[in-house]
Amino acid sequence: MLLKIREKLKTKQLAIITDIVLFLGVVFIFILLLKQLDLPSYNEYEEVMAQFNSGNFASIEEENEVYIKKIKNDYGINIEYGKSTEDYADSVNAEIQEDETIINHNLKQIYETLGEYPDQVFDIFRSKKYPMNIILVNRFRNNTLALASKNNLNQYRLFVSNTSKYERAFHHEMFHVLEYYMEDKKKNLYSNWAELNPEGFSYQPTTSLLNNDYVFSTATNSTAQDNPYFVTKYSKASDKEDRAEIFAELMIAESKASYLQEGQHIREKAEVIDQSIQENITMEPFQYHDLLYSEE
Repeated sequence: MLLKIREKLKTKQLAIITDIVLFLGVVFIFILLLKQLDLPSYNEYEEVMAQFNSGNFASIEEENEVYIKKIKNDYGINIEYGKSTEDYADSVNAEIQEDETIINHNLKQIYETLGEYPDQVFDIFRSKKYPMNIILVNRFRNNTLALASKNNLNQYRLFVSNTSKYERAFHHEMFHVLEYYMEDKKKNLYSNWAELNPEGFSYQPTTSLLNNDYVFSTATNSTAQDNPYFVTKYSKASDKEDRAEIFAELMIAESKASYLQEGQHIREKAEVIDQSIQENITMEPFQYHDLLYSEE
């Protein structure tokens, strides 16, 4: 009888130990997941939020640091600048940015611009499968305004220089990043794109050879015709640039351009772009949705 009691006690002890080990294992895995997500602790986030909302900063450097943390927390995007970005800058023929005042202006622009996107867009970068870094540079040596890249590890980098066309350039490159992601999910995403262009048209990668044929213009003596195919001359450099230019125009539009009316070639392209985003990224409408689909 005593032997049976001891065996039962040992069985219970083993069960308790097993439960403890399993519990600790779950806790350990949970901690690893939190580290993988690289989320700030509750107290750290509250501190950042309080400082961000108060606007009380000891220096412009401190304000910039808070903005970088806020962008990281809200959008899952890392911001880099200064000497630590020298190798990145050299790889794209750019000069590093070290002016904290200019950086401050750029960070505020980025934060405001990112707020124009549906929140679900940023699930791409929050997942850590597709890490996103924005590199702030002073200028590109080849007159480029901004640049997006993706490496074999699915790491996205968006380089932006200090320019008066900052917002538009940012939207243009942001679409390149979104297209990288969409093309990973669905091959031949725009297999019928050529059908949206003039018959016999070919893109011209040598930008110095681009002309204004089929390009939208507000000039009264424009050769763009009443139903243009491209929003800018640069749109004709490649199909990717064509889509990025349309997207950038949609994102900065304050009123409905004539080329977005029913039956216009550019509107057809815009609808294809929007459909690809809805099918592969988010069904949440972008800010241009009402502008694009309203019949005025």
